[in-house]
Amino acid sequence: MVAKSDMSYEFASLIRELRNSPDDIALRQTVVKQLPEMKVLANDNALALFRLAQIYSPTSTQYKQMMRESANKGCTNAMLALCELLLKTNSAADLKTAAHYMTKIEYSNDSFMIKSGELLLENNPQLASEIESQSKKIETRYMGRFFHQPLEKNQTEGSDLESSFSVS
Repeated sequence: MVAKSDMSYEFASLIRELRNSPDDIALRQTVVKQLPEMKVLANDNALALFRLAQIYSPTSTQYKQMMRESANKGCTNAMLALCELLLKTNSAADLKTAAHYMTKIEYSNDSFMIKSGELLLENNPQLASEIESQSKKIETRYMGRFFHQPLEKNQTEGSDLESSFSVS
């Protein structure tokens, strides 16, 4: 398992190098050679899927689809990347989705992504207010359910309850 994890990291490093030197044919060949193995690894590993998505342009549908899949599998790196991408659209629906992913990052144990998420929140006050709004809605909904338990149809107040528990 360690070798596969290292392969994923090595692939990400190759992609970064290729972005810096897009005309390096040997580097391109190395990336292409490792693609099939990375695709197999990405099937079971959310972080590998995140790293595999890096071969695409952030504006491409393949990139977005792979990032969503990786984020939905629990990769906080992908969640943060999606938040950044979604905030660029200025769409209300995308803002809500970004807030959802930021909340998931906040509840993760990934201290680096939490810190990076805090920086993103500092630069995007609309995201911070959306997260606050969503958490208030959830809290209100939960508290309403907790304190207000509706009676079942066959239960009524008063004597019917008492008579059902009385011992003759």
